[in-house]
Parts: sequence; C-alpha cells; structure tokens
Amino acid sequence: MIKNIFFDMDGTLLNMDEEEFVKVYYGLLAKKLAELGYENAKELAKIILGSSKIMAANDGKKLNSEVFFDYMKKTLNFTKEELEAPLQNFYETDFNKAQVTTSKIEGMDAAIKTLKSKGIRLFLTTNPMFPKVAIVERLHWAGLDENDFDYIPSYDTCRFAKPNPGYYEDVIKNFNLNPSETLLVGNDYEKDIIPAFKLGLRSYYLTQDNIDKKVDLVGTHKDFMEFVNGIK
Repeated sequence: MIKNIFFDMDGTLLNMDEEEFVKVYYGLLAKKLAELGYENAKELAKIILGSSKIMAANDGKKLNSEVFFDYMKKTLNFTKEELEAPLQNFYETDFNKAQVTTSKIEGMDAAIKTLKSKGIRLFLTTNPMFPKVAIVERLHWAGLDENDFDYIPSYDTCRFAKPNPGYYEDVIKNFNLNPSETLLVGNDYEKDIIPAFKLGLRSYYLTQDNIDKKVDLVGTHKDFMEFVNGIK
C-alpha cells in the first residue's frame, strides 16, 4: 500500500530545457549582481552555478548552504552575510524570468490534487541546492503550490544531495516513514531510481524509452496519471 510519494521536480513535475535554463539563469544572475555593484559579476555568477558539484559531494557534516557559503568564501572571499541577502533578492525577483525555459506538464497538477484527496502524503525531493524561495518559485511554474506538499527541501535544511541516498534517508527518518509504503517518482535513473532501491523504496521511473533496468514501475506521464487514478 502506498502511503507516501517522493516527487522529483525537473522533468517529473516540470518540463525544462536544462541547457537553455542554465544559460538564461546565468545571464539573469550576472545582470542582477552587476546592478548590485558586484565587480566581476559574470565570474561570480559562473562560480555560483558551478557550486552544485560541491554540494553534491557534501558528506553530511554540514548543511548544503554551509558548504555553499564556505566555497564562496574560499574561492571569492565573500562571506555569507555579503551574499545571502542579494541572492535572496534575486530569487524573489528576476529569477522568475527563467520560467520561459520551462513549461507545465499537463495533468501533473491534477495528479497531485488527486493524490492529496486520497490521503497520500507528498514530499518534494528535488535536489536541495537552492534556497526555499527558488524551489517554491519553480513549483509555481509547474502550476503547483507550497501547500501541495508535506515537505519542501532547501539548501538551508538538507545536508546531502542527489544521488547520495542520505538525502532520501533523512526525509524517511525525519518523518518516520516506512520505505515499503513509500514510492519515489522521478525521471533520472541514476539520481532518483538507484538511491530509492538502496533504501528499499518503491519507484516509478518516468520515461518514454524501452528499458531493461531494474525498476518497480515504469511509464510515461500519461501512464502515471492513470496509475494515480487507480490507487485506492
């Protein structure tokens, strides 16, 4: 019986042209930093975007945000106090212009509503490499809302990132979930499905490709919506 569902976001709840998104995101961030008076704004924006690799390697001793700001201090000599407010301002304002590189996945917002009506607990498990305001903004692009989920991650609350199973394990422990009653829905086999298997979670692999990989359930977004309607 499924009582809990973990949802990836990009490619799962939200269509995204990743290459175009990074390009637009970088341009917007560099422009904002320049407006705020930061010298070498383009280089700073490039390093901020590249910090995801540092957070992905986090060993869990610090929060992802602490790892991020430590890296900023080490590479650019900027303190958290100097960068946190400008970044928050950016994510609250100009970041939403990057929405043009994304599109809603028709029917997924309805699927979320249906699952909630059936009493299933929903957890957003997108990679926690942004402040919460940025993650919630991307949810809006998908036609969803913060209140649709029992849990939303951020780099301020998480100490691991995908594909480290510790990321999902922390959610399981913090909410006292039974892995066998928990389904993970994602479109990335390496980052979503493999860590789920390691923890005993069930998985739904969203893909249009024919696969020969180990997975509990597999199908397109349309197939998943039919699956949701069939849950009792």
